[in-house]
Amino acid sequence: MEKWISGRSKIYLLIFIILLAAISGIVGYRMLTSAGIKEIKPMERISVSLIQHSFTGFTFYIACDLGYFEEQQLELNFDLSFSNGMETLSAVNDNKADIGLSTETPFARMILKGADLKAITVTITANKHLAAIARKDRGISLPTDLAHKKIGITKGSNGEYFFNLFCLFHQIDPSSLSVVDVKPSQMVTMLSSGTVDAVITWNPQKTRLINQLEDRVVVFDTEGLYTPYFLATTSSRLITERPETIQKLVIALKKASDYINKHPQKAKKIAAKYMDVDERELLEQSAYYDFSLSLDQALILSLEDQSRWLANSNKSQKSVSTNYLDHIYPNALLHVTQEGMNLQTQ
Repeated sequence: MEKWISGRSKIYLLIFIILLAAISGIVGYRMLTSAGIKEIKPMERISVSLIQHSFTGFTFYIACDLGYFEEQQLELNFDLSFSNGMETLSAVNDNKADIGLSTETPFARMILKGADLKAITVTITANKHLAAIARKDRGISLPTDLAHKKIGITKGSNGEYFFNLFCLFHQIDPSSLSVVDVKPSQMVTMLSSGTVDAVITWNPQKTRLINQLEDRVVVFDTEGLYTPYFLATTSSRLITERPETIQKLVIALKKASDYINKHPQKAKKIAAKYMDVDERELLEQSAYYDFSLSLDQALILSLEDQSRWLANSNKSQKSVSTNYLDHIYPNALLHVTQEGMNLQTQ
């Protein structure tokens, strides 16, 4: 046999085997794709900083649970070690996270500090998300009764901004108040124990306090006074380096948003698991939320108003003229939907 196969014949035989293997691979690949079997691509990792038990992650939780991120070849890693929005955004600014979830107030604060951040979409807008909750046994039945009382507020949060509007609306002198910095996770304990006379808080702590203290508290809601915006924020660096990643993320979020709007009860059950809250509480809370993705002029106006408030409330801080449009990245959302897009560029 060895004598029959010459050196040249061996080369021809080797070439034939290689060509046959290549043709078989191509045919096999085409058969798989024609059968609906897609090419397996490596998952792309995205780190997300958020606050535990917070509504800021609601839409992300739904997208994760239903596999919408996985469909986009995205693997999300959630870091729940943060206690407020300033911390989640600082993680993004310091390149310790790719996406940070917060409301618009920490976002405005970070931009005024010079952070190179961009909001890629609003995931939720809310009504009655925040409230001033006060103990009746401290002689509080009207908003003006809060004067000279001890108020628990999470400094740097939108609760602080809301209370500024609340005081202006009800003509309460802020200097008459004793303000205590309280973490969101401590709100229920601080008010229940009587350590403070009132708290400025949000869901799920808000609903939990109302259910726990019942008729022992009076609730002053934000309805008609303030609308918070829940933002997904990234860095300019990530947008430059991985624009397609941001686009795929928003595609998954849009699918989750549509699912929430079509199946609100099922979505609340899913979110309750991730937020570690009682499902019944979530059913009541979510009645006040709009889960549509958006980037609109109302957000810009709110950010500008909060910039003025921050400059006025902190005399040591110079008033800075900030064009917040420079800190909005609309491209990813525009690729997915025109709905909810209403930004004035001039």
